[in-house]
Amino acid sequence: MRITDQLIDQAFADFKKTCGGVRNDYFGLLYLQHELDVPREEAIQQVAFGGNDYGIDGFHFDKAKRNLYLFQFKYSESHQQFKGTFQRLIDAGMQYVFDESGQDQQQNQLIQQIKSYVTENTAINDRVLIHLVFLGAPQTAELSPVLDKLREDLENKKHLVENALGRPVPLVIEFRSARTKKVGGTSHVRKTYSYPLHLTDHISRTGPVEESLHVGFVRFVDLNAMFADMGQRFFERNIRGSPTTSERVSLDPRHRAAVHQPWNPSHGGLSSALPGCRTSSALIDPSQQAENGTEGAHGSR
Repeated sequence: MRITDQLIDQAFADFKKTCGGVRNDYFGLLYLQHELDVPREEAIQQVAFGGNDYGIDGFHFDKAKRNLYLFQFKYSESHQQFKGTFQRLIDAGMQYVFDESGQDQQQNQLIQQIKSYVTENTAINDRVLIHLVFLGAPQTAELSPVLDKLREDLENKKHLVENALGRPVPLVIEFRSARTKKVGGTSHVRKTYSYPLHLTDHISRTGPVEESLHVGFVRFVDLNAMFADMGQRFFERNIRGSPTTSERVSLDPRHRAAVHQPWNPSHGGLSSALPGCRTSSALIDPSQQAENGTEGAHGSR
């Protein structure tokens, strides 16, 4: 059944006194009912009515498929409306759901419900899927450089999911159209890659909010082995352009049409932002934020 303005208006009129919230919240309620066959009374408990939801408008746990679904709902054709809620999910939402530390006492009750589901179903939760549901074209949303960058930042929160569940699990991010039922051409399935890297001449410095900067030399053969395993994922983040321009050029084939002249990387070092690092025998995920790249690794393709 197609979700129409009339259905949303009727649900809003029927439940606004008991559930509160705004009209857009009832789009999410109807989506859970009609697309996932969730009974209405159960769906009401799985939608965020009101604010302080930190970028999570709804959720559903499918015990048969062993999937936890987190939703953002936008009753609009514009994918631009995801920018703000995307950022809130990155800045706070993922931590509030999957990490006990730093909780907000004013958070929406839905956040606590999701945390309860995660705790109670840890053993049977095999996948976390984040669905960004709106009325527009998912393929158009995927071509947005801003949303693509936000998606990468969200993927970098995967360690919170794995810490909560105690094991590696896929994190899948998809744009979906409630109007056409189409799904984005790319399902972004995040896999964790870990490799031992032995740093020589190693130095470290501490940042203002407990970050640790580690600098050292890594063998090219180790970087090449990582690239052979990961493919273009190793270069997923941006390469800084030549010193004559401030433009940062993406290696993503979807954006290469914007490059009008040859360019060379201007730095010879590889940087990677990691959720954790042991300097004695560091196991790292270099795809977290491979910012600069190396001329040698670039040439190895």
